Amino acid sequence: MSTVIYVKNENTFAKNNYFAIKRMSKALGLFFKAYEFSDENIKNFAYNPNQFEWKSFDYPDAPRGLKELPMEDANFCARYGANLIRQIRRLRKVQGVDDAPKTIIQNSKEASRLYGESALKVCFPSMRWQIRPVMSGNLFVEKEMQGYGQYDWVVNVPITWYSTINRKGLSIAVAGDGNRFIMAVKPRDLSRLTDQGIYAYEVVAVKAKNKKAEMETGWLMSYPTGSETDVRAYHKEFSRCESLLRRRIRDTVTKELMGY
Repeated sequence: MSTVIYVKNENTFAKNNYFAIKRMSKALGLFFKAYEFSDENIKNFAYNPNQFEWKSFDYPDAPRGLKELPMEDANFCARYGANLIRQIRRLRKVQGVDDAPKTIIQNSKEASRLYGESALKVCFPSMRWQIRPVMSGNLFVEKEMQGYGQYDWVVNVPITWYSTINRKGLSIAVAGDGNRFIMAVKPRDLSRLTDQGIYAYEVVAVKAKNKKAEMETGWLMSYPTGSETDVRAYHKEFSRCESLLRRRIRDTVTKELMGY
């Protein structure tokens, strides 16, 4: 049975990033104070923190606190300050402080990537995944080397994947032989089923077994129950998908009647 994948919402991420920036900014201020940075030292350090990580602090205008330390210790301390600056800047960028507002397409792409990778990790937790949302082009699943003997499975999905699949609770389907990640759906208006409240979709799915992934086409059927999770079934064959769904509907009704 499929489910919608929930991750922390944007407000939670924004709040966490805000407090992280606030605390690290305070730590950076204490760093400058502890090592007696002048205003000019701070300006130079902020402009290019990388240069301070390995240099000698024996020049006249060097921060006094670093000048009094052995070079190895001074470099260690400078790296701490440099890392604070880099992390603050990274989080500010995530917050959108330095960027222009994202377009609708950029937001759609980011949502599809984030929620898609989360769904894949739920489906196949022992494998490494990347989602690549695209405006147009063929769907694919392929293994891509990331270096040092590590591989990611790259999944190409439509840029609208989040709005057309995940938000409708269709991101994951459970077949008789395991999970499927749904890459694309095509609703089919079949009156015989819709009259009974059953929705049918032709789908493209990812199947993974023994650390190998592949695409397959199949059928996904959904029966809304009014509860948080609908009854769903997946199979490569239409008739077997319908049979599996009806069996799951009966099981669900039985459990409700028995009070499970």
